[in-house]
Amino acid sequence: MAELATGASPMSIRIYMIAASLGVAALLSAGSAMAAPVLISGCTINVGTPTQTCNFYETDANGAPSEISSTVSNQFSSTTAWHSGYSAINDPNGTLSDIIVWNPISPGSLFAETANLFSCDDGALPSNCNVTGLTLLGTGFEDANGDLLGATKSRFNVDNVQVAVDTLNVFSGVDVPEPITLSIFGVGLAGAVAVRRRKKAKQAS
Repeated sequence: MAELATGASPMSIRIYMIAASLGVAALLSAGSAMAAPVLISGCTINVGTPTQTCNFYETDANGAPSEISSTVSNQFSSTTAWHSGYSAINDPNGTLSDIIVWNPISPGSLFAETANLFSCDDGALPSNCNVTGLTLLGTGFEDANGDLLGATKSRFNVDNVQVAVDTLNVFSGVDVPEPITLSIFGVGLAGAVAVRRRKKAKQAS
């Protein structure tokens, strides 16, 4: 603080200190805002209906990036189940990108109570999309952002009669800082740089 105070009035010192504090606060705020939310796959019951919305993310059970998602569970498993097999998800060019595997309740079972998302196109783990012995149940296409939104999955009772249709959303898992976050970060940097430049100017004089 002695260097900053050299040749400066008490009012100037207070202004510098406030500016520095604002810059640091903005930087800390930006760092907190840029932290990606924890995204974990799962199904949520649509209130007042016999349906659910199931969101799939390319993350594990802790929210960390993963080529195999955490397990999604049917919230109505006591009365209904999905059909077992797999759903193919192609990119806009028609290349297989991901699959959702609907895990049979027991080997060979027609029904599934859980599912996992598998990434097929990273080039590192091709076995992720091994569909040997699995029945193709349907095919969807990603949008330009790599997401598949508003897909559907039927659910059946013990007599194999369709009784509900669930909504499926598959997200790419790529998070981009929001514009307001970048603006806050810029303000923080600008404040810190301005204080530093003013300090150097006082030292030079």
